[in-house]
Amino acid sequence: KSIFDAGGHFTRLDVALDDFRGQITLQQIMDKSLKREVRTLFGRKNEDGSRRPCTIYIQPDFCSAPGVNDGLTVAFGKRGNGVYLRFYDKGVKEGINYPWVRTELELRDERADEMARKIINGGDNELGKLVAGILKTYVNFVEPSLTDSNISRWAISSWWSDFLGCVEKVRLTIQK
Repeated sequence: KSIFDAGGHFTRLDVALDDFRGQITLQQIMDKSLKREVRTLFGRKNEDGSRRPCTIYIQPDFCSAPGVNDGLTVAFGKRGNGVYLRFYDKGVKEGINYPWVRTELELRDERADEMARKIINGGDNELGKLVAGILKTYVNFVEPSLTDSNISRWAISSWWSDFLGCVEKVRLTIQK
């Protein structure tokens, strides 16, 4: 709040949810992503208003030293844009032998400012729900239907619903 009061703003703000219970795995995220069994706001609109599939990056960990295997990163979006999402195995990165998948949102400029405002207005107790609500807005892993080809009507995967919990979608809307 003091940054805004002083006339400042955020150029970048990272928020994360950690799964220590094994509710989600990188393998699940990778499989769903490769099969395009994911609804997402990441991607670009075509001239006719339809949406092109987003680019999904599956790569060695984004901050690994050369020759060091710190696991994989599955990422949505483009770094440097307003919102970038990545999933990675924090347990492997830290050398810990138990499940620890980190889901991290990297927010920039106006989106970072909007997130900071939401954190200020929601208080510390609501941060996890806030991040989960934003995730629910931006990406949902789904189960394909045998009778309906429209992905927007496919059910959300139970493991993803369990991870996010009962939260409402949260938008990081900014004025144009």
